[in-house]
Amino acid sequence: MILKLTRKAFNRKLLAFISSVVLSTALATTGFTAFVISTNAQATQNGNLEVAQITEASLEFANITLSGDGSLKFEPAEGDDTGRIRGDGTNYEYLTITVTGRLRHAEYLDYLSIQLYLPEGAIKAIEEEYIIAPNCAYEETVIGKRSDYTATATGEITFAYTFKFEWGKKFNYMNPSVFFDTDLGLELYDGEQMKAMLEEFRMLVYGIDDPYISFDDLPEGSSIYTIQLIAHAN
Repeated sequence: MILKLTRKAFNRKLLAFISSVVLSTALATTGFTAFVISTNAQATQNGNLEVAQITEASLEFANITLSGDGSLKFEPAEGDDTGRIRGDGTNYEYLTITVTGRLRHAEYLDYLSIQLYLPEGAIKAIEEEYIIAPNCAYEETVIGKRSDYTATATGEITFAYTFKFEWGKKFNYMNPSVFFDTDLGLELYDGEQMKAMLEEFRMLVYGIDDPYISFDDLPEGSSIYTIQLIAHAN
């Protein structure tokens, strides 16, 4: 998971400059003839030169967590234990992820944003309309502005953002374990066609040629998606 900061912000103090004063005065004696003798007198006053102390005050993420175990699971619908496709009693659909965390030095925050980066296979599955991705998978999406949060006395804010994937048009916008048991699913797909579609979906997502390859043997990176959180400084 990539946590990215856009820039650093610093605490600044004013500079006190050296000040110097040069004064001119006159010395005079009075007599029959007045002579005015002018000399220079000088007074110097010293000041202090102070260079601003630099205090590290970068926007900083802390305690980032994902709901569940952080995995998106395109599995059978939970509780679906009948019909042509059913769950194995252990693995079920999990398509909603909530990201929570804290941000330090929030006084320097303009706004928070998020973006998802998906593996190539998952992008192809989206293009083929097997699944639908949330907006943040297409572009950087604003989570909230500074004014949306109340900071603690130490300048921290807590944030949360939820994104959701959905089943696509190929499965009539339903979990396939449900769709293939509907009247339309039974009409359009026999057992072999149903099986072929599920195989194609798995091969697309993971970029593999064998739909029955084990999870542990998948190509490196094919099952990893990346969440990028960005704190934009003001």
